[in-house]
Amino acid sequence: MNTLRIAGLLLLAVCGAACTPAVDGSAEGGRGGAGGGNAGSVPSGGGGSAGATTHAGGSPGAPASTGGNAGIATGGAGPASAGADGGMGEGSGGATTSGTGGATATDASAPVEAGSAPPVAGSGLAQKQLGGSIGLGYYTACHIVAEGNLRCFGDRHPRTMPPGGLKPQQIACSHDGCCITQPKEAGARIRCWSDKRTIFPPEALANAVDPVQISIGYQHGCVLNADNSVACWGQPGTMNAPPPGLKAKSLHAAAYFNCAVKMDDSLVCWGINPPAPPVDLKAKLVSAIVHTGGHLDEAPGLTRHACAIGLDDTLRCWGDNIAGTTDVPADLGPVRDVGVNSYTTCALKPDGAMICWGTRRLFPERYKAPPGDLKLKAIKGQFGAFCGLRLDDTLACWGEEKTSHITVPAGVKLLVP
Repeated sequence: MNTLRIAGLLLLAVCGAACTPAVDGSAEGGRGGAGGGNAGSVPSGGGGSAGATTHAGGSPGAPASTGGNAGIATGGAGPASAGADGGMGEGSGGATTSGTGGATATDASAPVEAGSAPPVAGSGLAQKQLGGSIGLGYYTACHIVAEGNLRCFGDRHPRTMPPGGLKPQQIACSHDGCCITQPKEAGARIRCWSDKRTIFPPEALANAVDPVQISIGYQHGCVLNADNSVACWGQPGTMNAPPPGLKAKSLHAAAYFNCAVKMDDSLVCWGINPPAPPVDLKAKLVSAIVHTGGHLDEAPGLTRHACAIGLDDTLRCWGDNIAGTTDVPADLGPVRDVGVNSYTTCALKPDGAMICWGTRRLFPERYKAPPGDLKLKAIKGQFGAFCGLRLDDTLACWGEEKTSHITVPAGVKLLVP
């Protein structure tokens, strides 16, 4: 399991009117400071603490650069190349796309009044987009707040230091960092940040896609485009190429495999050792997880599971049943969303109430219980933690924490579509 490397050089930027993004957190071994976010505060060395650190729009926390063009291949992995965005370290793999056209996705969430749960009826894509401002990684997290900026939590690290000038629409985070989608006027439709390039798409793909959903794994990523095609990229060996001609309604990337809801509502999973979905299942959305943070060469032997919400709003789970991860309660009834992390599954009822099962924990000593009487509109799981969108559009996080990445001040409101 990788451990975070603290960045050797910390950049201090002066906060102006267009401050973005803010970074909350401290080095492991201590947490404190002005948690409300004092602009420009920088962690002192040796386990010291800091409040929110803000980078001005023109002063990125992590260096931004333009990588080489790997091109967009169809039906097979392209050559390895540098990614489309900044950061330090390793090059990213090639890109693959599926589909050549087709119906434009028109799924969208109806306006939701703050403080109320949205109706159960609706598309899986709309539900995935509802949680699209939550960026939960393994040991770090970055979220899109209501003002449209990014706010990050965890150790001071390139993975919590996005470049300036971003226009985030949706975000996805994993072990190696985060990626966002942007509107057409922003130029590149996908931007990523990290101390590694393992999740960075080739420049050609980042400029060519028209994403309506994004999801990333340990060393790869995928987007669902407005024409229902799927584009994926990643390191050689991640087997990220989608099935030829795949058209999908929604998708989810786990650490080393992906699952998607096809246009006929059936499910398909691909990658390294994906759990085969039930052949008779027709679904709205799917969530999936690899149970530990093993490296790429360990992926074939790692346990995993997935869950999907059917067209009748009932939940089915499959894969490796570790301490009850796939044991859906018989009386669960209809649900609106499902989140999975290592050894735990949590479903949201129509009124936003949360029901979880699975009894094993990766690191029990790091566990933080969820807030009492928690009701959510959307939920995301990653590694040992969960984050959710409350009914009032504020953020709630809980689970296993190593670097303060799920220690979120009260009242942090997220951008909601």
